Amino acid sequence: MGPSVAMKGVPCLAETRRIVVCLPESIIEEVDEIVSSEKLNRSDFIKEAVYSVLIERRKAGIREQMRQGYVEMAQINLSMAVDLCQAEEEATMRYEGKLAWSVGYEY
Repeated sequence: MGPSVAMKGVPCLAETRRIVVCLPESIIEEVDEIVSSEKLNRSDFIKEAVYSVLIERRKAGIREQMRQGYVEMAQINLSMAVDLCQAEEEATMRYEGKLAWSVGYEY
């Protein structure tokens, strides 16, 4: 059975650990204003904030992997395009030569 969902997509794990986090007073005041207006507690708010940061980091990692893949594929695609362009040019020259020869012109 997977984790249940406590709030806004944040998994609620069966086993939790208590940690101590030191924050500047100004951040604590801002957090307290938010949790008061949204009827949350600090723990839920911080859990949601940490989860959001972790998700964004995972997304950034995936975006970077995709970027690297696109860069690698760009070189492969360019090489293929050059090869195919040369092959197409050679085929066109042969075709035009045969076409000209068939109507009596030298090419």
